Amino acid sequence: MYTVSVGNEVSEYPTRATAIAAAKAASAESRQAIFVMDASERERMTYQYGELESYTYETRHRRPPRERRPDEEAKVAEAPADADVSEGAGDSGED
Repeated sequence: MYTVSVGNEVSEYPTRATAIAAAKAASAESRQAIFVMDASERERMTYQYGELESYTYETRHRRPPRERRPDEEAKVAEAPADADVSEGAGDSGED
């Protein structure tokens, strides 16, 4: 599934080829940029004046943020706000 955005109007197309054809046609008739994006938001294209202006394919896999375990939640709640929790913090003075 691909989406084509023209200003605030968003249309969905089942295939890449139909989305590109619609974007080319819409951008030839309009002065504004037309954006095409796949469902995973990894592939993005911009059309202007009936031609491809920019193409981006995100090769890095986006991972959702890691959820904290219950024992990590307790440590965060107990730590004072101004405490330095990094390892090796402070100078012991021993060499």
